[in-house]
Amino acid sequence: MHKKTGSSRYVLLALLFLPGLAMAQGQPSNLVLLRVNDSETALEYNAQGSNHGRCVNSSENGCVRVSGRGDITFRLVNDRICGSGSMWELTGVQLGGENSGGKGSWGNLSQTAAADFGADAGSGDIPTGRGNSISIRDDNSAAYSLWYRVSAECDGRTIWFDPRMENDGTGGR
Repeated sequence: MHKKTGSSRYVLLALLFLPGLAMAQGQPSNLVLLRVNDSETALEYNAQGSNHGRCVNSSENGCVRVSGRGDITFRLVNDRICGSGSMWELTGVQLGGENSGGKGSWGNLSQTAAADFGADAGSGDIPTGRGNSISIRDDNSAAYSLWYRVSAECDGRTIWFDPRMENDGTGGR
């Protein structure tokens, strides 16, 4: 009897956790690690530890291919101090160049792309916090590509990282 009760507990625990596991599997998270370059003039992609889908149409470092709905997290991996002893911190994400071969201008997003990311269609800005790590939500409701740029600031200076992103449109399924 005791073994059956023990087994029943494991079955009950598994049933309690299965919905959470299914949700986690249905909502993948992409991680893009960034660092401030040595001359403090740009953000650079840090492949060691980054975990995200590889783009079909671009092999550019940091290009993110999204399948399903999920978050994309950008994280600074080096604690670089600038000028007065302040720390660099990530300050925002902006989108643009939808379905174009080049970065073009920032913003001018379709209503679909703006809604997928909760972005302002005109400017391409996505509301984020500030800090060592920021995340954006991608509902991925249609297939399209665009460019994203992540900003970092320190002592009034701003630097960027700006590769491509591809949505495969599987978020609405």
